[in-house]
Amino acid sequence: MKFKEYLKYFRFIQKYWDFQLAAFTIYHEIIGEKKYGIDTTGTEPLWQYDIDEEDLADAEAYQPASYYILEKLLDSLPAESKSGRIYDFGCGKGRALAVAMAYGFKKLTGIEIIYELAKDAESNILNCKFYKQDVSFTIVNNRAQDMTITDDAKVFLFFNPFKENLMAEVIDNIMESYQRSPRKIFVVYINDVYKDLFFDKNFRQIYHIQKLTYLQGTMLEFDGKSKRQGDYDQLSQIKQ
Repeated sequence: MKFKEYLKYFRFIQKYWDFQLAAFTIYHEIIGEKKYGIDTTGTEPLWQYDIDEEDLADAEAYQPASYYILEKLLDSLPAESKSGRIYDFGCGKGRALAVAMAYGFKKLTGIEIIYELAKDAESNILNCKFYKQDVSFTIVNNRAQDMTITDDAKVFLFFNPFKENLMAEVIDNIMESYQRSPRKIFVVYINDVYKDLFFDKNFRQIYHIQKLTYLQGTMLEFDGKSKRQGDYDQLSQIKQ
């Protein structure tokens, strides 16, 4: 029953963060799961799955992005971004890709190293209330650093899926795709602990949202013309 899943997740968040965050999160979990018709609530350690020790050391446990933060970020993306492909690195059970369909994306790629989670992502996208026949999606069960980025990709989504060294490799792959096919690209980064890696590549921050103490997300842009982030004084930020 979903009630048990919500209660378990509530207790997990309350234990490691606080009651206010737990209550806020579960409120939006209930609304979001019903709105999109998917099953993605909860958290799972990755050690219980068949994964190499080296890969396990670079990965983070499965935990879905906040519906509230995810929707705010996707709603703030420029319309031009939605004509391209969106990549979700560490897509888990497919929540972010399912929500992306509701915001106009029709080309989706999820990358997930855990086979069982990748299969869940496929099921959730197909079951999502916003799935239509003109949506093209691929869930790749592979290591993120081994992926060649297709040149139709315009948006890259991260919810702090892995450690810094692996993040740097993935960013290099994104930049290789840009060099092959220059275009404006966007990064949706939730819990952006390694944001400076993007600034080092001359991405600039164009939007930031903060809710409560722990929920936050950032949008970054790269067009080949951007200056280093330190040269920008004006950032788009909201606090709610």
